[in-house]
Amino acid sequence: MCQLKDMHNCPMKSGGDSEDFLMLFTEEMEGLMVGLRDRKIELRDMAILVGLMSEMSWRSGKIRMTAGALAKKIGINVAACCNGIKRLQQELIVVRVKEKRTGEVYFLINPYIACAGGSQKRSLIMKQFRQAMDSE
Repeated sequence: MCQLKDMHNCPMKSGGDSEDFLMLFTEEMEGLMVGLRDRKIELRDMAILVGLMSEMSWRSGKIRMTAGALAKKIGINVAACCNGIKRLQQELIVVRVKEKRTGEVYFLINPYIACAGGSQKRSLIMKQFRQAMDSE
């Protein structure tokens, strides 16, 4: 972890693209804190969410990662990871998408919480997010 005082010497992980970022919406992050307080989600679920965010494509918003790979990344067992993802899905924070045409499977984070790209991309991701919610 880099210290703020030594930020100019900090080796930042990047895919070589200066556009590698996502937006977090503070109002909705406050809602996540309420979910924690009210015990609808757990601290571990927040770690799962951050793990998913760290893998989000800034171009598409898609997270191409299995629950097993995510569990390994954050150091928890797969069952705990799956249970956390389930709670995040119940709170409409995350959805799992399976493309009908291609069979591709990926996660999306609610674009009102975290979003990649601009307003057009956010609209597309919201459409995909709603379709995934409706198909569950």
